Amino acid sequence: MAITILKKPLELVPAYNDIEVQASTTQHAQPNFKFKVTVDFPSLGYSHIYYVSAVETDKLYFNLVDIVTKYIRNYVPQELDGFIGVGGIEMVQVTVYIDEYYSGTSHTGTSFTFKAWNGALTKDERGVYAINNYIINTGRNNIWLNQIEGGLVSGGEVRIKSNQDLVLKFLQTTSNYINTVTIETYDSSGGFISTSYIASPDAPPSNIAFESVVIDVGTNGLNRISSGKVTGTFPILSSTVAYYLVYVGCTVGAGSQNSILKVVIDDCAPSGDNVPLFYLSRFGAFDFHNFTGNHVKTLNAERSMFAGLNNYFQGSHTSGSTYTPRPTQLIEDKVYNNTYKKNRSLQSQSLSEYDQNKLQDLITSPVIYTNADYNVYKFHAPSDVNYTIENRAEMQFLKVNLKEGQTERRQNG
Repeated sequence: MAITILKKPLELVPAYNDIEVQASTTQHAQPNFKFKVTVDFPSLGYSHIYYVSAVETDKLYFNLVDIVTKYIRNYVPQELDGFIGVGGIEMVQVTVYIDEYYSGTSHTGTSFTFKAWNGALTKDERGVYAINNYIINTGRNNIWLNQIEGGLVSGGEVRIKSNQDLVLKFLQTTSNYINTVTIETYDSSGGFISTSYIASPDAPPSNIAFESVVIDVGTNGLNRISSGKVTGTFPILSSTVAYYLVYVGCTVGAGSQNSILKVVIDDCAPSGDNVPLFYLSRFGAFDFHNFTGNHVKTLNAERSMFAGLNNYFQGSHTSGSTYTPRPTQLIEDKVYNNTYKKNRSLQSQSLSEYDQNKLQDLITSPVIYTNADYNVYKFHAPSDVNYTIENRAEMQFLKVNLKEGQTERRQNG
C-alpha cells in the first residue's frame, strides 16, 4: 500500500485562495476503495473526515479552501482604546492525513502540515511564503501587515477626516514585537506642538507563538484613548493640530527599528461626503481607501397587486349556497408583495500608480465594510459589490457600486 503526494499546499498559504491537494494510490483496485482525508485543526480541537472517490482511476483531487475558511476569523477593529491583542484567530495550523479506505478498514497513508492566514492573492502574487515574511523583522521598511502607503521610512502620507479610524496591525512573536508608538503633532505652518507615547502592555507577548496586535492611530483612536495609556502630552490631539507623525518602535532580536507615518487631518472633501471603504489586505490587516465626490444613491421599488373577488358563495352544507356581492370597500386591488432595492455608487479621486496596485486588494477582498458615519461599520458581501475602472483625460478613477439595504418581499393577506 502506498500514497504518493503529487501536490500539496506551501508552508504558508492565503486562506481565501484555492488550497489544492493531489495524491495517487496503489490500492485503487481494492473493494469499495476511497481516499480517507482527515483535516485536523490541532490548536482549535476540530477534525473533519471525508471519504473521497478516486478520479482518473487512482488519483485524489481535493480542495481545502472551504474547510479552512470556516475557522479563519477576520477581526474588525472597532472602538479601540490603545493597543489590543487579537490572538491567533486569523492564522490557523492545519494537518492533513491522507489514508486509504477499503474493505471496511482504514489503512494509514501519509500526512503534511501547513498554516493559512486570512489573505487572498492574485495569481501573479503567489509564491513561496514563509512566516518571516509577515512577522516584525528588520528586512522590511513596512513592518506592519497593512498596505498603507505611509508605511515607509521615506514618510508616506495618509489623509483622514477629523473623526476617522486608521488602524495599524502587526504580527508578533515572543522575540519580535512592537513596544511603543510615538505621536508628534504639528500645526498648519509645520510648527512642532507636542509628543505623546503609547506603550504596548504586551511587549514582549507572553506564552504564545504568534499574536496580532492592533492600535488605532487615526483621529478617532487618538481622541478615544485613555489617559493612563499615554505618557507625555494628553490629550494627544488639539484644535491646532493639522498633521501628526506616527513612529512605530519595535524590538527585533537585539536591535530596534522605527518607522514613520504622516497623517494629515483633512475635512475638506472636494464635494459630497467622505466614505471610507475598508477591505482585507493581502497580509491580513484591514486597510481603507477614501471615496470622495458625488456619491449617488438609487432606490428601486416595485409593488405587485391582485384584485379581490367581486362576488363569493355564502351558505352552509345543509341549506345550500347563494352568490353574494362582496362589500364595495373590499373590491379594491390588494398588495401581494413589495420589493425594494437600494444601491450606492462611490467614486474615487484620480488614482495614482500606488493606488492602482493597492486597490487590487480591495477588488479581491473576501470581506468589505463601509463606515459612512465613522461609528457603525456596515458589512457588504463581495457578491453585492461591483467595480469599474473609468479612464478620463489620461487619468483613472475607480467606481464602486454597492447593493445597500435589503430586498424585501412581503405578502399581505
